Amino acid sequence: MADPITMSLVGAGTMLSAAGSLAEGKAADQSAKFKAKTQMATGTRKAAESKRAGDIVASNARAQMAAGGGSASDAGSIETLGKIKSEAEYNALADMYEAKTDASISRYEGKVAKKASRMKALSTVLSGGSKAYGAYKG
Repeated sequence: MADPITMSLVGAGTMLSAAGSLAEGKAADQSAKFKAKTQMATGTRKAAESKRAGDIVASNARAQMAAGGGSASDAGSIETLGKIKSEAEYNALADMYEAKTDASISRYEGKVAKKASRMKALSTVLSGGSKAYGAYKG
């Protein structure tokens, strides 16, 4: 039979290790959630920039049409400006899709890390219990 000090040390070490594993998982989950928010913010900014770039291209196209003596209201000009606007909108939507996908992956990775830390903590407790029992049986 093991002495009480050894048993106490084994128990305390086991609990500290398990608590550390749980804290590690919680921190990884929080970090992943923060990363996801950052990815969404970046995607929103990129989408706005894509729309702004499309507006600039459309403006330049209108200016060149006018400088060439054309009109921005004839059929060819309207079609060209529509294509420019459609392309800018597509780019903005693609930026947001990419951001949402990346954020979703980050959140999932955080959940997986948190779940893995729970399993690690449980394993630590079981291993510590086994060591304590072994020391007890002596």
